[in-house]
Order: sequence, then C-alpha cells, then structure tokens
Amino acid sequence: MLRKVYLTIALLMCSLIIGTGSGNCAGEQVNSFEYEVKSACILNFFKFIHIAPAETNDKSQTINIALVGDSPAIEVIQKTLQNKTADNKHIILNRYPDVGHLLKDNRVHHAVYFVAPWNENITEALPSLRNVARLTISESPDFCQKGGMINFRIDNGKVRFDINPAAAKQANIKISSQLLKLAHIIEQPSVTAETPKQDQKKQ
Repeated sequence: MLRKVYLTIALLMCSLIIGTGSGNCAGEQVNSFEYEVKSACILNFFKFIHIAPAETNDKSQTINIALVGDSPAIEVIQKTLQNKTADNKHIILNRYPDVGHLLKDNRVHHAVYFVAPWNENITEALPSLRNVARLTISESPDFCQKGGMINFRIDNGKVRFDINPAAAKQANIKISSQLLKLAHIIEQPSVTAETPKQDQKKQ
C-alpha cells in the first residue's frame, strides 16, 4: 500500500505544470518550482530504485548525492532536499563545480546529478564516474542514449523523465517496474554491434 502511495506522489509531482515564474538566485534567473519538482522526483526515485552496495559490508544509513555544476538551480535543490529521507535513509548532498572536482574527491556517491547548463560533454565523462557514483541523472539532450541512466526533460510544460534500463543494469541497479511505467524508456544501442565485423577482418 505504501508503495502505491509513493508511486502516486511521484506521478503527481512529475505531472505538475511548470509555470513561467522564476526565482532570482546568484544574479541568474531560475525556475525554482521546476527544480523543486525535479528534487521531489529524485526523492521518490530512491523509493523505487535499489542500488546494490559497492562492497558487501556497506551498511550506510545515508543516500549520498553529488550535485555537479555551477547553476543557481543547485541552491534550490539543496534547500528542497536538505533534512529529507528516502527509504529511511538521510539524504546527504555534496556540491561540485565540475566533473574534475568530483573525480578528485574520494567519496563514493549513490547518485550524481548533472545540473544544466553545461559547458562540457558530460557523456564523455560517464565511464570515469563508475568508481565515484552509481546512478547518473541529468537534464541534457541524448543523455540516456549515450549511456546515462535518468534524464529530465520538459514536455508541454511538464517535468518528464527518460530511463535507460540497460545502463542501470550494468551498474547493478534495480529499477522497479512501477517506476519504469512512468518513464519514457530509452533503449541504448549495443556496444558489441561492431564485434562480428572485427572478427571477420581477423579471419
């Protein structure tokens, strides 16, 4: 029953119409309500996603999320998620200006959220993130098509999200079928598609 309640909340939050009103933060305009909705979605994601611990003795009582970028929207996300819990675990947020600073940190995160706008190709950094983060979230076009796991987008004024189940499975992440029903599923092209051609050349 509780899972159905959480699913309903997630559906409602991801269906809210995003208004044109903006909040001013750090001298730049950001649609605060949009990022409050996205933050609520992330909170609900963790109620339907199981991230296997990197080590068998991992008994962390927190969910560590890396927020990457220099957008003032990150401040909205921090205010929305601070002191929140998901799956009976406290949400811990760590902020980084770019991927380079994230990679230099020794902390391992359960998720990393790349917050737009972006001046670097974040999809190229995905392979290097495997040791520092598990679930990858963004709002960049073609993020899921290029190996990302969850991508936010605005569709007719509403927050929607894509999911790449294959990428999640490779990271030993299990996503509930209930959550998948809410998402637009992205089928990532197989990376082994060119293997037969290479074998033929060797022969």
